[in-house]
Amino acid sequence: MEVAAAGDRGRVLELLGGMDDAARQAARRPLSVVQRGLDAGAPRELRDCVTLAVLGCVTAPSEAAKALISLWRGQRGASQWAGPQLEAFAGRDCGWLADVGRRVAAAVPVRRPADWPFSGHANGELYRLARGLVWMAGAEPPVDDGFALEWALTKWRRHRERTLDDIVRTNPRSGEEESAAAALRADPYTSLLLPRVFGLVGFGTFLEHPWHWRADLIAVTLTGELDRAMLIERCVDGLIRGGRPIEPRGFWALLDDVAPTEDELAAHAPDWAALAGRADAPVAGRAVEMLRRLLDAGRLDTGLLAEASHAALSRPEKTLVRTHLKLVAEALRRAPQCAAELLPPVTAAFGHQDSAVQQQAWKLAARHLATIEPTVRAQLTEALPLLTPDLRDVAAAALGEQAPAPGLEPQLPPVSAPHPTSAAPHSVSEAVQEIAALLAARTPVPTDRERAVDALIRAAYRDRAALAEVLAPVTRRRDWIPAGLAELLRAVLGEVTVDDVPAAPPDMAGRFDHKRCIPCLYEYLLEARWYEAARRLLTEPVPFLLATPGWSSGALDADVLVQRLTEYARLGLRAGPADLDQALLRTRVPQTPERQRLCAAAAALGTADGTRLAHWLDTAGSGPGLPSLGDDFTPAFRNLDQRLDATWHHSTEFPDASLAEWIAVAPVFREYLADGLAHWLDHPDSLYEYFPDLPLLVEADGPAGRRLTAVLACAVARSERAHRTAVAEALLQATVRGDLDEPWCGELLGRWTTWRDEPYDFAPVLAEAARAGAYRMVWNVLSVALPALLARPRRPRTLGGVLMLAADCAAQIGATGDLPGLDELADSKAGSQAVKQARRLRSTLTAGMAGPG
Repeated sequence: MEVAAAGDRGRVLELLGGMDDAARQAARRPLSVVQRGLDAGAPRELRDCVTLAVLGCVTAPSEAAKALISLWRGQRGASQWAGPQLEAFAGRDCGWLADVGRRVAAAVPVRRPADWPFSGHANGELYRLARGLVWMAGAEPPVDDGFALEWALTKWRRHRERTLDDIVRTNPRSGEEESAAAALRADPYTSLLLPRVFGLVGFGTFLEHPWHWRADLIAVTLTGELDRAMLIERCVDGLIRGGRPIEPRGFWALLDDVAPTEDELAAHAPDWAALAGRADAPVAGRAVEMLRRLLDAGRLDTGLLAEASHAALSRPEKTLVRTHLKLVAEALRRAPQCAAELLPPVTAAFGHQDSAVQQQAWKLAARHLATIEPTVRAQLTEALPLLTPDLRDVAAAALGEQAPAPGLEPQLPPVSAPHPTSAAPHSVSEAVQEIAALLAARTPVPTDRERAVDALIRAAYRDRAALAEVLAPVTRRRDWIPAGLAELLRAVLGEVTVDDVPAAPPDMAGRFDHKRCIPCLYEYLLEARWYEAARRLLTEPVPFLLATPGWSSGALDADVLVQRLTEYARLGLRAGPADLDQALLRTRVPQTPERQRLCAAAAALGTADGTRLAHWLDTAGSGPGLPSLGDDFTPAFRNLDQRLDATWHHSTEFPDASLAEWIAVAPVFREYLADGLAHWLDHPDSLYEYFPDLPLLVEADGPAGRRLTAVLACAVARSERAHRTAVAEALLQATVRGDLDEPWCGELLGRWTTWRDEPYDFAPVLAEAARAGAYRMVWNVLSVALPALLARPRRPRTLGGVLMLAADCAAQIGATGDLPGLDELADSKAGSQAVKQARRLRSTLTAGMAGPG
């Protein structure tokens, strides 16, 4: 204790070397007392000396490892920190040192792949500490992931790794550099640790780094310290494991550098077959190339190829399937006697969504009809229903079979509809939980927001003091709360008076762009309602809000609103003007005679609010648009009575666009909502933010007209891959409901093709809808849009895909007739896909074949 307190480091190490475990245990506690007594202002040399003394008196390996790890966490960033700590363990038993080393090695974290290229990382210090302990023990190093990674990174940085003497004696790092290959050759544990590194997530990315060490790995294999077979096997394991797209690229790059021989490729033939069927498309494509190399070398087993073909030809990727079909075709050309094994898997491609792939698969099978066995012929016949109707008849005739009877027309999905929302909670704690969830939500669902605020109003009406007590801690944790809602919460807490709450949000009269912008106007209306609720809470509390929706779309049943106004009348309360405005816009107007009954019930209330509701029920809902909002509505809501624009503030700092929020304003006026989304020139504009929620617009209430179809046509033309499923679902729902004006949709798509050098590619969305069973709808749209495409002076790049989809749909429903411009293209001498599909479409329309419809 005296020596440590004096900061004599050399004497401390000398005393530790002569102590046994009993002496160390006896000294540890008083030394710890000395350590805790040192303040932060004590000299660092003194603190380090005491820490070293305490560390040297630890006897249990687990405690020693824990102490070292704790010290490392406190010293992160200190250069060459690891060395001096090891001196405290000089003379310890080798087994004890190895145990501590393994425990410390297991604690080395695996750094993020993005940090691999950087030296000076804190993990390196803990690694050097673990490796020094293992060296002192003369033991084999552990193979934990973090330890193995840091070991590899020391080789890659090409600085000679410090020896044990360097670490213990704190000699400065040598500036001598060596190649990674030399470092790997010199390390006796390369064959033990390197395979472990290949299994780490991110190593494939590391191999793609500009300073990669692929050449060094190859160099080590040339001199025999590293086995080529191991290198190839680890690369294949990485490909099978998969990961982010860049990961396989790194393993492929190393494989290309290794340049496997035919024997090495053949040793992994089952792996290439598995990758062709299950891996991501880029990896699967390269795996098919490997199978082709084996085929060219005469090293590909027919049974293995057949097994791989079952999975590979069932994949959706068109290019990959066509490449694999070429591989099978080449195998059959070289060995026609293998048709019994290789043709049955080809039938998997009969059901591919791309009819060109189906045609390629059938042509492959047709070449071998004369030599196949009856069992194979029967398998081909059983697969005929998978083909498109036109190709199915051709194949049946070639097989000498009767064409299968057309099946039932594919069923469209059931009609989806909004679902009822749950009632607002009654207890104070539940109301505060709703508010806490609302404040924490990044993009709250509009109906959830309404429900939470309604729960707050209800709880404040019953016991505002109890609510404020529970709500206060929740609001204090929030740095920012939206305008309007902040005032409402402060009103509940008693932090404002009615004079502190604005009567309305800042006027938009001077900002014409704000008045027209849908996202800005929605935010303005929401603030107006919240301000009104806050002022009412401070002057005339109400038991609930009138406009709280009853359906997920934001709609409100008329009988529910009548009941709420009845309760207001019983309590002698008047409705908040903005609250009632929003409630009326959300009210589902029933059909006669139910509407007449509710009109009479509202008028019988004898209040101005009841009279207003009766008049609204009597006049609203007679047309597809929004009724004229007269003086009965507040100025804020009268802004809705104009032509609005959904994209006025696109890509600016103004409020983000949200179709769900826009629908919640007027959920029973669907055509009015669509009118705000459709550009006034009737051509696609930047509506990307709205596409994911288009099914919600179709599910909303109210008549549908040309504006809704225009919005859907815009989505079909402009949607990207991420939006296609949602847009296809909206199309299907509009079709099922009878809301889609199919000729108008086709006319818009055709019209827009004449306004651009390269037309919009609307085939992908329509193809997805067709695969869901809407062949007739897609044909009705395409039959109107195609003449404009065919009439263009320069043939569009997307024309082949559109014609293929049109031919598929026409064949499915047995369509007939003529398309202007089709004959000119079909008679062309070119051999492009567009010409081939034009001929196929003309043949289908001419034959008038009966389809499932």
